[in-house]
Parts: sequence; structure tokens; C-alpha cells
Amino acid sequence: MAAHGYGLNHSLHCPALPRSHHAVNHGHPDQPWAYRVDADVAGGIFKRGALGKADHTVLGSVIVGAFCAISFLLGFVIALVMNYPRLNLQKERMLAHAGNAMVMVLLVFAAGVFARIFSGTKMVDASAQLLVNTIPPSWGHLFPLVVAITSMPLTFLLSNDAYYFGLVPILANAAAAYGISPIEIARASVLGQPVHQISPLVASTLLLVGMIDRDLGDFQKTTIKWAVLLSLLMTGVSLLTGAITLFT
Repeated sequence: MAAHGYGLNHSLHCPALPRSHHAVNHGHPDQPWAYRVDADVAGGIFKRGALGKADHTVLGSVIVGAFCAISFLLGFVIALVMNYPRLNLQKERMLAHAGNAMVMVLLVFAAGVFARIFSGTKMVDASAQLLVNTIPPSWGHLFPLVVAITSMPLTFLLSNDAYYFGLVPILANAAAAYGISPIEIARASVLGQPVHQISPLVASTLLLVGMIDRDLGDFQKTTIKWAVLLSLLMTGVSLLTGAITLFT
């Protein structure tokens, strides 16, 4: 037992700081100022540089870290091209060390660029307007079915954000002119989700395909027919249950 009856007496120390700059100055319980807070803790950590200017340690660390990361990337590319000039050998080396990460990161970046092009160039709005203009007025009562069928290719090509926030509201406004409730358009728009799940825009699909070491294209060729059949089955059930209707 310690002299003052404490089982643990100053057992934890902060070696990085000198005693004069401890955040808490430790004494004994029976001494004055046994435990007190040092108001100038930062003064013991951040020193002043030459000419009285602050040494921006944190900012400097960020800059150095970014420079090291960029240098590593450039060096990796140069070393990879020099040692493995053929593309298939480069792919083999990268997959051997970071297969799951590389496949997922590259495809997600590509999908993000693709989705941004669609939304940033207003191609989503133009596609929705083209779809609305293509449907003859006499087919207006079939609008929910049209949305259900077209949701399969559209959700495959577009991200959910671009489709549901950019395209579906336009379709709902157009359907309202035929007396169709927006809720029916919303129900019809989700019937293509089985097809969306095999899209390269779905990060979880990319991750799972990478974990089982399979090519995304081969996976899509195998599952596309089942995804389409499932969407059609869901559409048929929706029509039978009245979730979506063909006549208002």
C-alpha cells in the first residue's frame, strides 16, 4: 500500500510532456494544489518557431502526408509499368495484393463518373421527357405499367438518386395529367429493383463479386434473366393485387 493509502499512486504518466506542462500537476492528497488544471497546456505542446511565428504542426503533417501519398502513387505507377509492361501482368499483380479493394474502388469511381455525367448534363431530364413524349395519349392509362417495365433498364443505368429524385417526379407529373395517382407511379418505379441490384452502380454487388473472385460481366450474364423474370413477376402480382392499375 502506498504511503498515503492509495493502491495506485501516479501510475500513469505522460512522457511526451515535461512535468511543468502536464495538463494536471500531480501531488499528494495532503499537499496544497494536489490536483490542478494547467491553463497553458497548449503552450507545452505547440512551441513557437523562429521570428515569433507559430509552427503549424498539424497543417504541416497534413501537407507532408498528402505529398507522401501522391509520391507513393506516382512511384507505384512507374514501378508497375517498368517491371510489368503488359496490362494483364499488371492486373495480376494488383489483384494478388489488393483484389477486392482495387475492383471495388475502380468500378465505384467509374460508376460515379457515369452517374454524374447523366445528371450533370441533364440527360436524366431529357430521357424522362423523351419517355413522356413517346407515350401516345391513348396509352395514358397504361402509364404505371410503362413505368414498371422501363424501371428495369433505367435503374440499371442510373443510380437510385438520379432515378428517384430526377426522373420519377417528372413521370409522376406526366401521369397526373391522365388522372393517375403519384403513389402508383412510386410503386411501379420500385419494381425494377431486382435488375438494379446487378448494376455496376451498386457497391455491395461489386464487393461481393470481388470477394468470390468472379468477373462482374459473367455475374451479370448469369443473373440478368432471373432478375428480369423476378421484376416481371412482381409487376404481375402488383397488377393482380391492385397496387398498380391499368385503368383509372
